[in-house]
Amino acid sequence: MEVQIPSATELRLEGRVAGIRPEIHLENTPLEISPPAVKDSPRSPVDTILVLGMGPVDPFLVGTAGFREVTINKPRMRNNVIAASELATRGFLKDGGIIAPSGTSTADPEIVKNALGLSKEEAAIVDHTSEATLMAKLLNKTRTKVKDRQGASITVADKDIEIVPDHLATETADNFIYVLNELDRRSREENGTLFDGSIVAITSRYHIPRTMETARYLGIGDQVVPLISQKALKTFGYGENGLPIMDSAGEEYDITARENEVRWIHATHDMPKYFLPVLGNIEDNERFISTLQHLQGIYGPVRLNELGIGSVNLDNVDELRRSISEITRTNPANDEWFKSQVGDLNIAIDGYEQYTDYWLAVNTPDSPGPMQ
Repeated sequence: MEVQIPSATELRLEGRVAGIRPEIHLENTPLEISPPAVKDSPRSPVDTILVLGMGPVDPFLVGTAGFREVTINKPRMRNNVIAASELATRGFLKDGGIIAPSGTSTADPEIVKNALGLSKEEAAIVDHTSEATLMAKLLNKTRTKVKDRQGASITVADKDIEIVPDHLATETADNFIYVLNELDRRSREENGTLFDGSIVAITSRYHIPRTMETARYLGIGDQVVPLISQKALKTFGYGENGLPIMDSAGEEYDITARENEVRWIHATHDMPKYFLPVLGNIEDNERFISTLQHLQGIYGPVRLNELGIGSVNLDNVDELRRSISEITRTNPANDEWFKSQVGDLNIAIDGYEQYTDYWLAVNTPDSPGPMQ
């Protein structure tokens, strides 16, 4: 099924660029993260595959002078897309299921023009677009290792699968929230309830712990299957017989990237003023209230009261939304002690690699299921 790709002018991106935020120093606390148990995770086939973007779109163009377009120039993002294609075509996604590539980070026309030495006229013909759009394009044309009866490679377009790009997400929590907004709308129309199905979140090795911690803090941890794209591709035969996994070791194992992941995980765990403001992007009031109740149980009512959040129920949803909108979002200062916990992050990543292997093994179509 082909996806309709909107132009950059059709994307609702105004107001999404964050200004400079205040920072606070966090206390040095243990990094408590671990993968879920496979036996407690959703089984396949899942309802949705969420494909996370991996940061700003590079100003990398392909084509001739008469036709140029931005393309994916990030190996990790390509890994995520190809892994999602393989999962979908191998039966890990339900017939009629959704693949949701998520991320904005739209290429800025002025940056593209300057980086490539284009004239103003040349820059005008470039398709400045989002991560989600680029991933959707790649999903439509990726030929997987799965073959049809005639021996031809299968693409997502050959399956009963819908690609629903999310062009608004600017961070990991948004990746989940904007896709949940769409899934909740559809579920409301179909049966009047919130979406309670399963989601595979496919992302890169270093980013997987923060992805799952975000899902847990949003109250949907038991609905999410966190999979590492590189590990999944190896399971599906990539990296063998001269077929390399597109992996940029310089970026993938960049110590700074992992220090940043430690920083943002601690922000999620320890800073309501960092995590709560993103809840304003939740559209469904019931989802908004249930998420806020979940976080009240984690952060504690006293800390939320300090931010003007008292009784959390549907009767005062408008007041609660106003309180959330008035929180000045605060980032964690880039403290030196985050570096000391990269080893703990790496241990957790190793656990997620084992989780990915095991979940794929026991959830392959016709598998008897996980051991108890």
